[in-house]
Amino acid sequence: KLGNQYASALVSTAIALLLVCLALLLPAANSEIHLGVLSIFWGIAMMIIGLGMQVKVLALAPDATDVAMALFSGIFNIGIGAGALVGNQVSLHWSMSMIGYVGAVPAFAALIWSIIIFRRWPVTLEEQTQ
Repeated sequence: KLGNQYASALVSTAIALLLVCLALLLPAANSEIHLGVLSIFWGIAMMIIGLGMQVKVLALAPDATDVAMALFSGIFNIGIGAGALVGNQVSLHWSMSMIGYVGAVPAFAALIWSIIIFRRWPVTLEEQTQ
């Protein structure tokens, strides 16, 4: 029940956690333990984002779940490819140490966007059930 009420806040919080993880990537690089802990929180954030967004997509399109999830998967894969492309360019033209900071820029934009979008168009699963 709480997951339905606070799904938007949970996804936005996970994006903020991902932003923090990206910003701390270089400072944590000196310690394997710090990188391990950072990786755990990064993974938690990514799981919450992925599952939370799937819930949102399914809530918005309950009558066309297969098409909605196919579009979601395609958009998700475009994001992965774009991240790989940007990461390659950063490592070629700057350095690997800048990857986290450069990745934090779109993460910050995603955080702001998620807050605006989720406030403007709130969706819960209970609204769609009949």
